[in-house]
Amino acid sequence: MNKSQVKWIVMFVAVVVMAVFFMAGCTTNTILEQNNNTDRTNSQQNNTDQNNQNNQDNDTVKDVTGRWIFRENDSAKLEHYNVLILKEDMTFELVVNLYEGMGNINGTYSRNGDKIECKVSSRDFYGFLGDEVEQFAFVITEGALNYQGDTIGMIGESFAVFEREK
Repeated sequence: MNKSQVKWIVMFVAVVVMAVFFMAGCTTNTILEQNNNTDRTNSQQNNTDQNNQNNQDNDTVKDVTGRWIFRENDSAKLEHYNVLILKEDMTFELVVNLYEGMGNINGTYSRNGDKIECKVSSRDFYGFLGDEVEQFAFVITEGALNYQGDTIGMIGESFAVFEREK
């Protein structure tokens, strides 16, 4: 084999290698485009599912939003009642009788069937019973909300029933 034939063989091999890389690149771009289209379709489906879920959640949330009151006894003054306010934006405020004053807890909630699960994001009291509680729940029974969780001030699991404010 002479030098001229070797050059042609090397050039031929180089062209073949470049063609293979070019075709692989085109195939990769096609695969990436297909993946992007699939991702967009999945994202649109997820957004539709999320919107449908939000609409269902909004319907089930509306029937529990408002002010709920728990009073330990009928002789307590109105300003000493424990008050739960559930808002349509899925946030809550809980005003708690701490025996030596009132405290406020704020956070978010979600509803799962007959259970309202609350997660605390802030509170304005420390050194009182329940100042470390991070989450609690309410079970909806016969138009009332039964508290489930660790004791917070005057609110305890075995006896705290919140009724809708009249």
